[in-house]
Amino acid sequence: MSNLSKTPQLDLDNFRMYHRLQYDRISQLEQQRLTMTNLVIVISTFSFTFGFAEPGKLNFASAIGLPIIIIISNSFALMYSHRSREFIKMHQRRAEEARKLYALEFNDINKKVGKRNSNKDPFNRTKLQIYLHILLMTIALLPMAVYLQQ
Repeated sequence: MSNLSKTPQLDLDNFRMYHRLQYDRISQLEQQRLTMTNLVIVISTFSFTFGFAEPGKLNFASAIGLPIIIIISNSFALMYSHRSREFIKMHQRRAEEARKLYALEFNDINKKVGKRNSNKDPFNRTKLQIYLHILLMTIALLPMAVYLQQ
């Protein structure tokens, strides 16, 4: 038996709408994060391909300018990934609180069929994207080092 009767001001349709809204927002945030990562990967790949094709012909623009662009764009993507995770966790908590209040049985199911604690997982989606951006920023430092040693 649902505990909706405890709170008559909220009907089942409103609960469903609110609960779905939280997961729709999570989906949008994850999609935006993936779009940001993809865009930055394209920018980085384009820069690597055309800027560093011939290491012997490095100039200030290709050895310093392009790496700075790569580092800045990857930094923005990294910050966005971190920030969007905070909002995703907030929406997950909202959905859980709504289940606790208005659909305790569903919340019990979620608790029984647990999921991996993504906060402790070093390879969750957000961290993998962050690792990728750090890798791209690190690689971007190589032409700088080569140019500065010439």
